[in-house]
Amino acid sequence: MQKQSTINHKLTVEYLTLIFEKSNDSKLNYADDKQMEDAIRFISELFHTTPTQSGLLSVIFCFQMDNHEVSFERLLNYLGLQLQDYFDLQTDIQELINQRILKSKRDNLNTKNLYHSSYTVNPKVIDALFGNKSIEEGLKEPEQDFVQFCGHISRVIRSFSTRRFTIYDLVEQVSSIENRNPNLVAIQSLKELQLPIEERILLYSLTESLTSDNESMVNLSNLIKQIFGTENYHSILSSFMQIEQELQLKELVQVESKGFVEDALIGLTPKSKTLLLGDSFTFYSKQGNTKHTLIRCETITPKQLFFNDKLKSEIDFFKSSIKPENLNKLKEKLTTSNIKKSIITLFDGCPGTGKTESTYQIARELGYDLFLLDFTQMKSAYYSESQRLVKEAFNEYREICKSNQRPVILLINEADGLLHQRINNTENHSSDHTENEIQSILLEEFEKSNDIIILTTNLMDNIDSAFYRRFLFKIRFDQPSKEVIKQIFESKLFWLSENDLAQISTIELTGGEIDNIVTKILLHEVIHSEHPTVEQIIEFCKQEKTGKQKTAKVGF
Repeated sequence: MQKQSTINHKLTVEYLTLIFEKSNDSKLNYADDKQMEDAIRFISELFHTTPTQSGLLSVIFCFQMDNHEVSFERLLNYLGLQLQDYFDLQTDIQELINQRILKSKRDNLNTKNLYHSSYTVNPKVIDALFGNKSIEEGLKEPEQDFVQFCGHISRVIRSFSTRRFTIYDLVEQVSSIENRNPNLVAIQSLKELQLPIEERILLYSLTESLTSDNESMVNLSNLIKQIFGTENYHSILSSFMQIEQELQLKELVQVESKGFVEDALIGLTPKSKTLLLGDSFTFYSKQGNTKHTLIRCETITPKQLFFNDKLKSEIDFFKSSIKPENLNKLKEKLTTSNIKKSIITLFDGCPGTGKTESTYQIARELGYDLFLLDFTQMKSAYYSESQRLVKEAFNEYREICKSNQRPVILLINEADGLLHQRINNTENHSSDHTENEIQSILLEEFEKSNDIIILTTNLMDNIDSAFYRRFLFKIRFDQPSKEVIKQIFESKLFWLSENDLAQISTIELTGGEIDNIVTKILLHEVIHSEHPTVEQIIEFCKQEKTGKQKTAKVGF
C-alpha cells in the first residue's frame, strides 16, 4: 500500500459515498460513468485495491457509518447479485481482510466460511480517514517485544469473549497479529514446533498472566472458556485432564488438579518459559514467585570472612573441589566409577556464624550464580500446593542451569524444617503427610542431580539419615575463637588498640552479632561525633547477648 503523505480525506469520503450510492443494483458494473471511474481509481490507488474490492469497501464503509454490520447476504442483495456470485467475491473479501482493511465476525458458530460472516471496516482505517492520516500510517503497528505482544493478544481475547465472536474470528485476528510481528523469535519457534494456532494462543495468554499479573498458574476451566467458548469446553478440558494435549506431551504446559476438575490449574513449564522469554525468564520467575530467585555473581558485595584454621581448611577444600577445572575432572572420574555426580554440601552452625555469607562469597570468587531457595516461605502453602512449588523450583533450577552461561549453585537456606527425621504419625495429619512428601521429592531431586547444592541448617543432630548420607561435604561453622573475634573487630574498627581488642574478644560472639555491634558503634559516632570507649563497646556486646540463653557450643 503506497504512502499518501497529503490526502484530501474529505474527497475520499465523498468518493466512498458516491460509489456506495451508485453500487445499488449495479452488480459492480460501473462502465460508461466517468465520475465513477475517477472515484474508483482514487479509492483503488489510496487503498491499493482492485476496482471490485473498492466497490465492496465503499458499500461496507457506508453501511457501517449508519451503524450497520454487513452480512454477505445483505451485500449481495444491495449489489443486485445472486447467491452464486458469492464464490466470485469471497476472494476479494478475503484479500481486504488480509490487508486489514476489513474485519470479519462469524455469524454461525459451526462454520468457517465467509458467507456466514458480517463485515466492518477496520477502526484504524476509520481513524486514519477522520484523523487526516495516510492509510499506511493508520495501519502501522508499533514494534513490540514478545511480552507486549502477549499483552496485545490477551486484550484481543478479552474483547472477543465479551462480544459475539467465535474461535474462528479469534484465530484470524491472532494470525494476522502474528504475521505483523515477524521479528519475534518466540512466535517462529512455536511455529517450528508445528503447534496449531489455538495452542499458540493459549501459550500467549499464559505468558501474559505470568509477566503481567505474576500468576504462574491460572484456572484451566476459565481459560478454556475464555479462548474456546463453551461449545467444545468439556472435550478440551477432558483432554487436558487426561494429559492428551500436544502442549502437555511436548512439556510446554503443566496441569495440576486441586480436587475438582473445575479447580485444576494450568501454567507454563520452565521449558516453555525459557523458549518464550529467553534470558528474561528468570526475571519473571522472580517476580511471580519470591520463594526462589537467581542472584548474579557480579551483584554480590565482596566481604572478608574470618574463620579458624580447621574451618578455613574445609571451606578451601570444598571451594577448590568445585572450581570449573577441578569440577569437570571430578565429574568424569565419578562417571567412570558409576558414582552420582552431584556435589551436595551441608553447612551447619548457629545463626550468624557465616554459613549463608560463605556461600555468597564462594559464588562470587568462582564466578558462579546463585539460585536461592527458601523453603521456610513455602510452609504457608503446605496444605495445598507445596509439593508443586518444590517441583517447580527444581525444574526451574534445571532450566536455568541449561541456559545459563556459567555454573549455578543451588542454595537451600534454613533447611531445618526439611531435613528432620521422618514423621510416622498414625493419626494421618495432612501437614505431616505433606512434609513427608516434600522430603521424598527432595531426596529424589538429590538423587538425579548433577549440580552443586548447598544447604544450611542450625540443627544437624536432627537430620534424617536418608539425607545425611547424601552430603559429600558436611562443614560445621563453629563459634569464632577469641583470635577470630579479634580479627573481625580489627578489620572493621581499625582505630581500636591491641589492648581494646583483647578485652572485647573475651566475649563470645558470632559474626552476625559482631555486625550488629559495629552498626551500633557507627551510630554512636554519627550521634556523638566521636568513637565510643572500649567500655561502651563492651556494653554494646553485652546488650547483643542479653536475652539469649547460654548454650553449649554446637558448632559455630
